[in-house]
Amino acid sequence: MKAFFLWALIFVALLAAGFAGYGAYLNSRSAGYIASIQERKVIRVLGTKVEYRDMRKRAVLGNVVLHAANVADVVSQVEGDIIEMHAAEGQEAHTGQTLYILENKDLPLRYASAKADVAKNKTEFSNAASMLERLRILQKEKFISESDWENAVAKAQMAEAKLAASRAELDLAARQIGLQTVTAPMSGDILIVYHKQGAHVPYGAPLLLMGDFSRFTFAVQMPSSQLDSLLPPAEHYALSLDLQNSLKGFRAYSSGGYSNDTTFEARIRAISPPLGEPASFRRVEWSVVNHNKILKPGLYSGAVIRCAEAQRVLTAPSRTLLGVDAVEVFAVDGEGRLARRRVRIGGADDRYTEILEGLKEGDIAIESAVDDLAPGTAIAIDSGGGKE
Repeated sequence: MKAFFLWALIFVALLAAGFAGYGAYLNSRSAGYIASIQERKVIRVLGTKVEYRDMRKRAVLGNVVLHAANVADVVSQVEGDIIEMHAAEGQEAHTGQTLYILENKDLPLRYASAKADVAKNKTEFSNAASMLERLRILQKEKFISESDWENAVAKAQMAEAKLAASRAELDLAARQIGLQTVTAPMSGDILIVYHKQGAHVPYGAPLLLMGDFSRFTFAVQMPSSQLDSLLPPAEHYALSLDLQNSLKGFRAYSSGGYSNDTTFEARIRAISPPLGEPASFRRVEWSVVNHNKILKPGLYSGAVIRCAEAQRVLTAPSRTLLGVDAVEVFAVDGEGRLARRRVRIGGADDRYTEILEGLKEGDIAIESAVDDLAPGTAIAIDSGGGKE
């Protein structure tokens, strides 16, 4: 009986080992079969040829602050009511042009009072001077005391001082009457009007802001690699800004006449440190021509600098590039298989990036998401959206 159970156990063990071996054999065949299928499988992806294209290289600057070289607040030099106004936002004004006429009803009274004081003090001084001359003769003959003479001299000097003070007050009143007419201190455009006709303004109140807005300057810190993509320095570049948001609600320009497609001529004024010195970042100062008087001083978003002239360079679609510092791209090797290439890039425009190293003309850059595919996978190319 015991021998029977022993042989039964041996039979079951052998049967289990046989099943296990057969399962391993089937798994091995399946893996090989799947590998052979995968080897023969071709994945279809989107790709675009690496080609020479005409490119206007650009640099995205982000936010910039435009400064005008000559800006001035026109302020009231006297207190008064605005009875006439000859200024409007967006209007051009010339040096000496009348902008406001103020009225201070106290000034004519002060002028008349100062004029009367001058006449009175002039008479007093004349009398004191005449008396002094008479006493001078008597003082020489010793007919008056020294103290009487000194009193007469002091009285004449006091009368002269009072006359000078009253004349100064008259001149001040006359100037203040003249300052009721407010004129432009410079030639330029009126940007903001702070006070309008009918308003009462104190002394020193800003009435309007004006300036020469034909040109602006701004400065930005640029990575040297970004600046290099715009070099060698061109005679001029094209600057675009997000005008719709930056000028939104600004009264002097609310009539429009601009869009985000509007560009402005820009030039490089200075680079620091100089290009000959090694540096990761450089401060670049730009000048901008404000054609059509669209721009105003202040903060602008969406600043982009573009080369004015196109250059013929080797390019790939920007969306095919992976990474920032170490840039790579998926491409097709000579056997039609997926390959990952390290590339060195130059400038860029809105769609393409310049390829300096790592790809050659005619290579295919992959646009599809292929991160989950292993290098060496057989692929077939469908024409990408970047094809012109």
